[in-house]
Amino acid sequence: MRNQRWTWLGPICNKKRACSNYYSPNWYAMYETLRLPKDRWETADELWLEHYGEQPPKLVDGAGETIHALRTRGYRLGIVTSGTERRVTREIQQLGLTSTFEALICNEHIANKKPHPEGLEKAMRLLVCAKEVCSYVGDAPEDVRMGKNAGLMTVAVPSAYPTSHNLLSEHPDIHIGIDRRVIASLLTVPSTVQSAVGANTP
Repeated sequence: MRNQRWTWLGPICNKKRACSNYYSPNWYAMYETLRLPKDRWETADELWLEHYGEQPPKLVDGAGETIHALRTRGYRLGIVTSGTERRVTREIQQLGLTSTFEALICNEHIANKKPHPEGLEKAMRLLVCAKEVCSYVGDAPEDVRMGKNAGLMTVAVPSAYPTSHNLLSEHPDIHIGIDRRVIASLLTVPSTVQSAVGANTP
């Protein structure tokens, strides 16, 4: 039944390469690029949620150690994500990070999607932190652009995200390579707005 629903959305949504090329945290922009009719967007959202609901959450290599190191050093952490609050909250709980993040900004909390800085600006207000003492960590080109649009130091961390290989094209302030743990020693600002959990999904 689920495969039939995917097929109903249109043939291009069944081409993995095509979807990877147009993959974006701004889902509606991706739907438009894929020429998915607007009357099918809600169904597409439901299918993404259903699909990712079946996937166990997994941190990128070294993220758990990095989060612990940052917390130990007194960093204040938050998450700004394109994911839904329901899914992201569940994943945070499953990863045992419930008390780790002081701000959580999800898809439902903002009107303007990445790379617009609204999500980061809202997180900074919640944390009562100025942009001069914040940085943003992300695994997608839109994350780097959003951080720059908000005036933050940007840290790019490669992951399995489909467009992660394009991170360097956005010229992040810091790019983490093979040893992700070095991020803890590279961040020297006193507070951090960090996106470290989950994929950029609805």
